[in-house]
Amino acid sequence: MTQQVSDKVLGKFARQQADWFRRVREGSLDPKAVSEAIQKLINPNQFLHRLYADEEIMIGATTGEETIADASDLFPGFLDSDFKNWETNKPSNVATEPAPATVFEMYEKSGTFRQIFGSLGNIDDLCWEQGQILNFVREHSNKLHPKGWATFLPFKVKGVEESFVVCVRRDADELRADVRRFGRDNVWAVENRSRVVVPQLS
Repeated sequence: MTQQVSDKVLGKFARQQADWFRRVREGSLDPKAVSEAIQKLINPNQFLHRLYADEEIMIGATTGEETIADASDLFPGFLDSDFKNWETNKPSNVATEPAPATVFEMYEKSGTFRQIFGSLGNIDDLCWEQGQILNFVREHSNKLHPKGWATFLPFKVKGVEESFVVCVRRDADELRADVRRFGRDNVWAVENRSRVVVPQLS
């Protein structure tokens, strides 16, 4: 029964796709609208859709000794004092191997951190080591939001129960980093198309 239902749904999608492409060729349908409709069918996540799906984005190995609070050279535009005030300046001393990352963009709905990251899974499975976040910024700065809005990267601190989110922005060609508590209730507007970077999901 499940197989029959799946075949019926896929058949309907194939017929709809053929009609869309015919109308695009005739000029009666916007190609962007087709792309967004297909994306919505493939990825029902209403908060995020994936960017750079055809690229492998690798983050270099780390020693576990770096903290964001001590990376003022990487963030000359601004480095939030709350990295130290909230005692996130504690190295984990956990070395990491090179790791693949996935970049998403807010897509259809505004949401809190809990809603946005919750649409991908458990926050404990989505957090980076701080050195990995620094390496992503060093190695893949071209994947940060291109228009100065936030790119969110979650992390945990050894001995601290709550999770945090780094908000990296480019301001007048200088990088800046703010820190937010994961549990805060602020709603992030979808219009800004903020980005989210998490470990590659299986």
